[in-house]
Amino acid sequence: MNRAVDQATGEVTVRSLGVTAPEGKSLQVWFIPQGESPTPVGLLGEENADMRSMAAESGDQFAVSVEPPGGSPE
Repeated sequence: MNRAVDQATGEVTVRSLGVTAPEGKSLQVWFIPQGESPTPVGLLGEENADMRSMAAESGDQFAVSVEPPGGSPE
Protein backbone atom coordinates (compact mmCIF):
# COMPACT_ATOMS: atom_id res chain seq x y z
CA MET A 1 0.00 0.00 0.00
CA ASN A 2 1.22 3.46 -0.83
CA ARG A 3 -0.35 6.52 0.70
CA ALA A 4 0.27 10.19 0.17
CA VAL A 5 -1.02 13.17 2.13
CA ASP A 6 -1.32 16.59 0.50
CA GLN A 7 -0.31 18.85 3.41
CA ALA A 8 -2.02 21.87 1.84
CA THR A 9 -5.45 20.26 1.43
CA GLY A 10 -5.27 17.28 3.80
CA GLU A 11 -6.30 15.01 0.91
CA VAL A 12 -5.08 11.44 1.29
CA THR A 13 -4.51 9.10 -1.65
CA VAL A 14 -4.13 5.36 -1.03
CA ARG A 15 -3.33 2.81 -3.70
CA SER A 16 -2.48 -0.85 -3.73
CA LEU A 17 0.99 -1.85 -4.86
CA GLY A 18 -0.06 -5.06 -6.56
CA VAL A 19 -1.09 -6.84 -3.39
CA THR A 20 -3.99 -9.21 -3.79
CA ALA A 21 -6.25 -10.58 -1.12
CA PRO A 22 -6.04 -14.28 -0.26
CA GLU A 23 -8.72 -16.47 -1.85
CA GLY A 24 -12.12 -15.72 -0.30
CA LYS A 25 -10.87 -12.64 1.62
CA SER A 26 -10.85 -8.84 1.25
CA LEU A 27 -8.15 -6.28 2.05
CA GLN A 28 -9.63 -3.50 4.15
CA VAL A 29 -8.11 -0.04 4.73
CA TRP A 30 -8.45 1.54 8.17
CA PHE A 31 -7.88 5.12 9.33
CA ILE A 32 -6.59 5.34 12.90
CA PRO A 33 -6.58 8.87 14.35
CA GLN A 34 -3.97 9.21 17.08
CA GLY A 35 -5.39 7.92 20.38
CA GLU A 36 -8.69 6.78 18.81
CA SER A 37 -10.25 3.59 17.50
CA PRO A 38 -9.80 2.47 13.88
CA THR A 39 -12.42 3.52 11.32
CA PRO A 40 -12.97 1.42 8.16
CA VAL A 41 -12.28 3.41 4.99
CA GLY A 42 -12.77 0.98 2.11
CA LEU A 43 -11.51 -2.12 0.37
CA LEU A 44 -8.36 -2.31 -1.72
CA GLY A 45 -8.83 -3.50 -5.27
CA GLU A 46 -12.60 -2.92 -5.37
CA GLU A 47 -13.03 0.82 -5.70
CA ASN A 48 -11.28 3.95 -4.57
CA ALA A 49 -11.57 4.61 -0.86
CA ASP A 50 -13.08 8.07 -0.35
CA MET A 51 -11.10 9.84 2.35
CA ARG A 52 -11.93 13.41 1.38
CA SER A 53 -13.95 13.95 4.55
CA MET A 54 -11.04 12.86 6.78
CA ALA A 55 -8.67 15.35 8.31
CA ALA A 56 -5.43 13.37 8.65
CA GLU A 57 -3.00 14.93 11.10
CA SER A 58 0.49 14.16 12.30
CA GLY A 59 0.42 10.94 14.33
CA ASP A 60 -2.60 9.47 12.53
CA GLN A 61 -2.11 6.10 10.89
CA PHE A 62 -3.51 3.90 8.14
CA ALA A 63 -3.58 0.11 8.24
CA VAL A 64 -4.63 -2.76 6.00
CA SER A 65 -6.14 -5.96 7.33
CA VAL A 66 -7.26 -9.26 5.79
CA GLU A 67 -11.01 -9.61 6.37
CA PRO A 68 -13.95 -11.78 5.32
CA PRO A 69 -15.36 -11.06 1.84
CA GLY A 70 -16.77 -7.52 1.77
CA GLY A 71 -14.72 -6.40 4.77
CA SER A 72 -15.29 -6.17 8.49
CA PRO A 73 -18.69 -4.90 9.64
CA GLU A 74 -16.97 -2.77 12.32
